[in-house]
Amino acid sequence: MGKIDISILIVNYNTKRFLLQCLGSIYKSGLRLSFEIIVIDNSSYDGSVDLVRKEFPQVILIKNKANIGFAKANNQGIAISKGRYFLLLNPDTEVLPHSIDLIVEFMDKDSRAAVVGPKLLNTNRTIQESHHRFPSPNQEFMENTFLDNLLYPFIKLRKSKSSLVYNGAFEVDWVTAACLAIRREVVDEIGVFDGNFFLYYEEVDFCYRAKQRGWKIFFLPESEVIHYGGQSTKKNLSASLSEAYKSKYYFLKKYYYSEEVASIRKTTILGYRNRLWLWRMAYVLGFRKDEAKERIKAYNNILKVKKETYIAIDISPIYRSKAGVGCYTKNLAGELSQIKNRGSYLLFNLEEPMREMASRRIFRFVSVIRRILWEQLLVPLSLWSKGVDILHSPAFVCPLLKTCRTIVTIHDMAYLLYPDKFVNTYRRYLKFWVPLSIKVADKIITDSVCSKRDIVRLFRISEKKIEVVYLGKSRDFQPITDKSSIDNFREKNNLKRDFILYVGTLEPRKNITGLINAYRLFKDMTPYLNYALVIGGGKGWMYSDIFELIEKLSLMNDVIFLGYVQDKELPILYNAAKLFVYPSLYEGFGLPVLEAMACGVPVITSNTSSLPEIVADAGIMLDPLDINALAKAMHNVLMDDSLRHSLIEKGLKRAENFSWEKTAAMTMNIYRKVLSEGKG
Repeated sequence: MGKIDISILIVNYNTKRFLLQCLGSIYKSGLRLSFEIIVIDNSSYDGSVDLVRKEFPQVILIKNKANIGFAKANNQGIAISKGRYFLLLNPDTEVLPHSIDLIVEFMDKDSRAAVVGPKLLNTNRTIQESHHRFPSPNQEFMENTFLDNLLYPFIKLRKSKSSLVYNGAFEVDWVTAACLAIRREVVDEIGVFDGNFFLYYEEVDFCYRAKQRGWKIFFLPESEVIHYGGQSTKKNLSASLSEAYKSKYYFLKKYYYSEEVASIRKTTILGYRNRLWLWRMAYVLGFRKDEAKERIKAYNNILKVKKETYIAIDISPIYRSKAGVGCYTKNLAGELSQIKNRGSYLLFNLEEPMREMASRRIFRFVSVIRRILWEQLLVPLSLWSKGVDILHSPAFVCPLLKTCRTIVTIHDMAYLLYPDKFVNTYRRYLKFWVPLSIKVADKIITDSVCSKRDIVRLFRISEKKIEVVYLGKSRDFQPITDKSSIDNFREKNNLKRDFILYVGTLEPRKNITGLINAYRLFKDMTPYLNYALVIGGGKGWMYSDIFELIEKLSLMNDVIFLGYVQDKELPILYNAAKLFVYPSLYEGFGLPVLEAMACGVPVITSNTSSLPEIVADAGIMLDPLDINALAKAMHNVLMDDSLRHSLIEKGLKRAENFSWEKTAAMTMNIYRKVLSEGKG
C-alpha cells in the first residue's frame, strides 16, 4: 500500500461533462505524487461509464446497478484503494495545479491531521464556504431565523465568507466532501463512512467521529479547487433538499441528547416554513421560477414528513428521593429506554439535581417553592420550546399549563386517607395540586386497583381515565446462592444475630411503632430465641416516636438501624433475613414486599389497601394495628419450618408476575394510546 501516495475517489451520478473535465484537471495539475483514480458510478444513465472507459482507460471503474448513495459508494472505493491517503473529490470540481500535492505535504508534516480540505472556489474565483461548525441548538436557531445574516455585520457568526483573507491552515470542525483528504490510519481506527447517510452529512459524521478520537480536522487555504456546485442535485433539487434534511436529522439523533434534537428540529421546521413563504413570494414575483417551484415542492415535502414523537419524563423525583417515587421513576425511565421496536419514541430528562440549600431551616419551604416553579412554569416552557408531544409526570402533580398531552402517575391517596401521617407542608402541597392535576391530565396511571378505586371514590372521576400499572422488581432481587456475600454483608454491618427485617422510609404511615411493639411481645413470647429487628431505610418525617419507643421498651440492643441501604446491597440484606415484616397502614403498591418475596424471604404484611392485591396467598396478612396477632405470626413463621418454606415458595412464584419490563411496556402502550386519542 505504501507504493501509492493517494487514492482519488470520485462518486458519479449523471455528471458526464463535469466528470470528464474533473478527470482531465487531475492529470493536468502536475501531480508529483503517485496516485490512482477510482470512479464509483451510481447507476448513471447519461453515458458517463462508457465515456470514462474510452477517454480514461487507466481509471479504475466500479459500476453499481443502483444508486447506493455517496457514503456507501465511497466505502466501495476505500475497500479496493491502495493509497496512504484518500481524496474524496466531487465530479463537478476542477483541480488546480499542485493543490493535491499541497494537501499531502501538509498531512505528512502533521501526523494527527485526519482530514484536510482545500479552499473551494466558485467559477469567478470567489470563495465558497467549505468549512463549518458542528450543528448546535443556538447555531440552528440563528440560521433558521436568518439572524446570522442579519447580525453578521455586527458579530462574527461564521468562520468563512467570500470576503475573508486566510493566512495559513487552521483547525475546523468539518470540511465539505466536495474535496477532502483522509488519512488511512483514521479509517482503520474509526471505520468508513456511515452508510445510513445517503447524501449529505456523511463527512460531518466522519469528522465528528475523528475529533472524538482526538484527531484534527484542517482547512488548508493554500490548496485551491474550483467547485461548480451541486450538478447532480440540481437535476432533482426537491429530492436533494429532502435528503439533506433527513441526513441532518439522522446526524443530530446520533450524537445529541434528545432534548437538543427536539430544540434543533423545532427551529429547523421554523426555518423551512420561513423559506417556503419566501420562495412562494419569489414564484409569484417571477423570480427564479423554476428553482422556486422545486424548492416549494421540497419544503412542502419536508414539512409533511412525520416527525419523531417526543416523550418527556420529569425525572426530578430521582434526585429528591432514592426510594418510593424516585425508585419508580428511575426504573421506569431505564426500562423504557430499553424497549425494542418502540418506533420514534424518545425519552429525555428535564431537570438537573436540585442543589442543597445552605440553610436547612428554610430548606423544606424553599424546596417546595422551587418544585412548584419547576413543575408549573419551567417544565411547560421547556416542553413547548422542544416540541414535546407527551409529558409523563411520575410524582402526583403535572403542569396545569398544557403545551402537550399529559400523563400523571398518582401512586396512592395516603395524604387524604391518613392526613395526620404527613407534614403539613407536603400534605397541603398535594391537597392543592393533585385535584388540579387530575382535571388537567389526559390519563392517570396508578399502582394498583386499590389506588384506582380510592381515586375514583375521592374525586368522583371516570374509571376510564385511570390505568393501573403494577410496579416491578429489579433482576437483582433473587435468592443468592453465594453465601460469602451474605456473610461479608453481615460482618460489615455487625449483624451477628439472625434477624427479622423491615425495609422502608421512617414515617408514621409505615406503622414502625406498631412493628416495634409487636417485636417486644414476640421477644417476651420466645425468650429462648435471639432474633434482632433490623430496620433499613432513610429518615422521612415525624419519626422521633420510633426512637423514643425503643428506649421505653429497652430495645436499644435489639433494634438495629441501617439507614438507607444502597441498591447493590439491598438484595443481600433481604437474603440475609429470616423473616420480612411490613405492617404498613396504607400502600399504593408496597414495593419492599415484592422485593422480599423475590429474594425468597417469608413475608408478613397488612391486610389493608393494595397489599393483599400484590401478595395474594404468598404471605401472611393481618390487621396492622393488632400487635398481638403480628407477634404471634412472627412466632409461627420462625418456629414452623413447613410454614416458612411454603411461604418462600409461594413468594418466589408470586414475584415472577412483576417486573420493571412489564411496567415499562404497559406504560409505553398508554403513551401510544394517549397520542392516538390526541390525533383523533
